Amino acid sequence: MRFKRLTVAFLLVMFAVVLVVEPLPVHAASSLVQQKPTLRIQGGGNTWPGQTISTSFPSNVASGNVIVVAVASGDAAWNPPATVSSVGDSRGSSFTQAVHASQGVMHAYIYYAMLSSSGPDTVTVTFTSDLSDYNGFAYLFIYEVSGVKTTGVATATGSGTISGFSGPISTSSTNFESGAFLVAIMATNILSSNWVAGSGFQFSPTPNTDQFIRLSKAMYSTSGVSSPTNFPASFSSVSPNPDWVEAGIALNQASTLSAEDPVTHLNTLDVAVGSSFSVDIWIRGIPSGDPMENFAFDLGWDPTLMQYDHSQGNPPNGWQVNVNDANAPSGALGIGGSRLQNGNPYGDDHMWLSVYFRCLKSGVGTIEISGSSWMDYVGGFTLSFDSVLSATVSQTGGSTPNPYHYVGGELFTANKLAVLSPYLALFSVLAVAAVLVKRRKI
Repeated sequence: MRFKRLTVAFLLVMFAVVLVVEPLPVHAASSLVQQKPTLRIQGGGNTWPGQTISTSFPSNVASGNVIVVAVASGDAAWNPPATVSSVGDSRGSSFTQAVHASQGVMHAYIYYAMLSSSGPDTVTVTFTSDLSDYNGFAYLFIYEVSGVKTTGVATATGSGTISGFSGPISTSSTNFESGAFLVAIMATNILSSNWVAGSGFQFSPTPNTDQFIRLSKAMYSTSGVSSPTNFPASFSSVSPNPDWVEAGIALNQASTLSAEDPVTHLNTLDVAVGSSFSVDIWIRGIPSGDPMENFAFDLGWDPTLMQYDHSQGNPPNGWQVNVNDANAPSGALGIGGSRLQNGNPYGDDHMWLSVYFRCLKSGVGTIEISGSSWMDYVGGFTLSFDSVLSATVSQTGGSTPNPYHYVGGELFTANKLAVLSPYLALFSVLAVAAVLVKRRKI
């Protein structure tokens, strides 16, 4: 019996020491997958295009996404080469020419624009002269991309002549970030060229009816490539010494703070009156070479439409999330995240917390993010997110519930025992003392 008491006392002492020295690890990684830039592709080509060439997206485009337009053209060598005079679309977007490369009578262009409205969209490119008059060709490839920014665009151009019948082509840009969306368009003056996309890239579709399908190709990548700067490809032909031209761009991921539906990841929710629902708070697109030290933002809503219930933090290891709900009855939360003393700067895409509400009555409300900022690790600067996406909540049907108020701020750490450790350690010491006192009495 005495041996058992000594064993229990020893184990309790060791447990207390472990709690004080190093809390037990609790992994709180999100079960949701990271979101990469999404992409819709529509390729169009015309070997006798006239003075314009156009193609349409098969479904509606979305406001806030980016359109990328890649164009290649050429005409007979004995005529002045036709060039692009304008690019437009049916949404009225304002296009920026990112890059232009040429080799002889061949040209390669890439443009981009931020969509300001949603709906059907057709992209049209106009040339300075009628290509059909000069035995010319033109190719148009369009892309709709979400989760990228139009600042800090990396560009690349290249041109040359292949010695012999086959060989590699490549053009280099300034460094772009991991996860950037990459597009390159290339053209050659040899009809029978056979193209091979570089590692990490894939070709965009071209019209199967096009007899000149091998004159131009466009390739893209959304998942990273083998080199941080190159747009590699290769081709071969039945005629020697073909000319080639290539243009490429990289659109880096936008740093985004988003309130969204936990299942669909959209910034719109449909809920029934009287029901409980939640929004997830995501941060994405922090530059891989300059992660976060901390972040902060306010969350607001109409308290007559929805009522705050509670929050559930999901910080990565070595971080904590703090929720100040003192103004929750008025429809406001203060939310911040910071790394603990043993934590590392963080830059991965991550769902940081879920915020739970009850729907009080019918209407359309907004869970609005405001006052947001984050501090970078390298420079120590307080920065703004490139994109802040609030959530729109449509509330219908059901019955009005009785209101209530959740009281008390909330602190979430990646290691929940980091908060409880001092109290558990004190309990263990008291338990040891009780065992020893009881032993002396016996």
